[in-house]
Order: sequence, then structure tokens, then C-alpha cells
Amino acid sequence: MPKGFVSEYINLDRKSYNALKQKLYRKLAKCSERSIGVVCSGGGGVEAGAIMAGIRPSWGIDVNPTNRTKFNLSQMCSDYNELNHGNHVIRRSLLDIDISKLEETDIIWASLPCDRFTSMNKVHGKTESDLDTSLSNKLILIIARLNPQIVCLENVPGWANSEGFQRIVNYLTYKDYNVDYRNYNFSHYGVPQRRFRLIVRACRENIQKSRIPRLVSTGWYDSIKELIPQFQVGEVNPKVSNYLDIQMVDKTRFILVENIFNLNRCLYSDEDSICWTIRATSGVDHKGSSRNRIIAVWNPHISQYQFLNSRAIARLSGFPDWYYVPEKVGYANYIFGLSVPPVFVSKVLSSFT
Repeated sequence: MPKGFVSEYINLDRKSYNALKQKLYRKLAKCSERSIGVVCSGGGGVEAGAIMAGIRPSWGIDVNPTNRTKFNLSQMCSDYNELNHGNHVIRRSLLDIDISKLEETDIIWASLPCDRFTSMNKVHGKTESDLDTSLSNKLILIIARLNPQIVCLENVPGWANSEGFQRIVNYLTYKDYNVDYRNYNFSHYGVPQRRFRLIVRACRENIQKSRIPRLVSTGWYDSIKELIPQFQVGEVNPKVSNYLDIQMVDKTRFILVENIFNLNRCLYSDEDSICWTIRATSGVDHKGSSRNRIIAVWNPHISQYQFLNSRAIARLSGFPDWYYVPEKVGYANYIFGLSVPPVFVSKVLSSFT
């Protein structure tokens, strides 16, 4: 792209784009020969984590054809993925992918759609669909064709009860992969956010697999405190403010607040705690437009609320500072709410030797 990186969501001039490319080339030059392919790659959390672990992203697959809004948002995610990690994303539905054209990789990581397996959708009676089963079957075909040394799967804990999960794990076991899976609390692995996910690790017998080491938990405040002077001052939703007053929140301390009042409550955390689970849907409206005043911090030094910028939300989501973030905070929230935290991905991938 000689004129820079230009899309509906990004407009970088040539100088800025070339500077980002040079940084990417330097990071990739430090990577080993081991490569990774990512199914449902989104904004590139897995790719960022792979680079942090010294592994080269080979290809990613991502597009959401459900409706026009989700299609556009998936394009936005892929734009930022490619801006940060190179032009490697195949923008087609997983079911439409020609497997014979995929490059062989040492590792395959897949984060299949989790919509029907969340606890909220379980309450609403949503169950596994034929589409979910078809996506799982297509992933099995990709694994069978490429025969990777390592396979990693990530999803919400409820996915373990699905037919698709059982089919994939049974196939990996049948093909003599060493398979283990468990739920992880990402806040125990360097992510200042309450986020639980099911992780499956499978590898060939010639690959050694070690325990994923825990890291000292970091609170949200320590993760973003030096960014607070950059945040814009503003007013939160009056219902949010009133709710915090009713809860008698200690306003002599820093308080992280979600500027959304739902089910007669809002989410908040004091300065010694971690952040709640950041949800992609909080960042956009039903048309896919960015909501930019999503998360605020109560600053007791000035007795005012300030709204987090995109870099702060990236930090709360375990993304490195070299990741180029969207200017619009809502889009950043959407990308990071869908992503696997790179700091955790790097620990998972580094557990294989």
C-alpha cells in the first residue's frame, strides 16, 4: 500500500504506515521458524501473543457474514490485525475456505464463535446450532489436512458441553495428540481483568508441554495509572452516578466505572481490584457505530470522572503497547472484548517446547 494504510476505519499516511511496517519487520525478524495459523483471528490478539512468544503468524481466517453490521465490524477487526501483524488475513467465512490453499503451519489456534455457549444465552435457552456444528467439522478438516504439531482451542467455559467440542477433542485424541483442557482465570496470568476461558492444548508426542506459569495479579489501577492524566474529563450517566452514591462507594479512592446502567446496576471496581470482563458489545450500538464514553475512572484528586482512551482499554485487555489501537474508543473496546489477551496467548504458546 504505497500511500499508507487506508480503509473505512483507518487512514494512515505513508510515513506513519512505513514506520509501523519497519517496527513489524523488526519484531518478525526476532521470531523463530515456528509458525501459526489462526482460525477466527479477529483483531489479532493471538497473533500479537504469538509474536511475543517468538512465533510468526502465517495466516488468519476471519469474517462474520451474519449481517451487514457484523460483517463491517469483522472487516474493522481484520484491518487492525493486518496493520499490526502484516497482510495475512483471509477474509472469508470459515465454511467457504479452500483448505488446499492454506499454508502448513506448526500451530493452529482456533477461537470458534461462542455466542450460543455464554451463560447469558444459556439463560435465554439458546443452544448449539447446525452452524456451530458445521464450523467445528470444518476445523477438524483443516487440522486433518495441515497436520500441525500443536493445536490450541479457546472459548467460553460453556463450550465444553457442546457437541462440536466433543467432536474436536475426540478427533485429536484419535489422532494421538496429547490433549488437556481446563478453565483459566486470565487475571492469574497478567491480565488485569476478570475473564474466564476454556483452553485446550494438544500436541504431538515429540512436543513437550509444561504447566502454564501464573503471574502476580495486577489491578486495573496499576496497569493504567500513568495514562490517567491523558483522559478526558466528562460526566457519566446520571443513573450510574446515583447508583454509586447509593452503594456508598469510597470516592476518596480511584474507582473504575462502566458507564452503562443495566438491570438496575452498573459495574465498578476500586483501585485495588481487577476490571470486570470487557464485552465487545458494550463498544458499539446496533448499527455498529462506536460508543466512545464506555469506561470512566473517578479521580479523587480532581473530584471528577475521566473517560478511558483506547490505550488504557488495550492495557486492561493484556495487549502490548506496540499494538496500534483504534482512535475511537468503542471500536477498541469491540476488538479487545473479542480477543484472547496476547499476554496469556504468549504464555500458552511458550508452554510447548
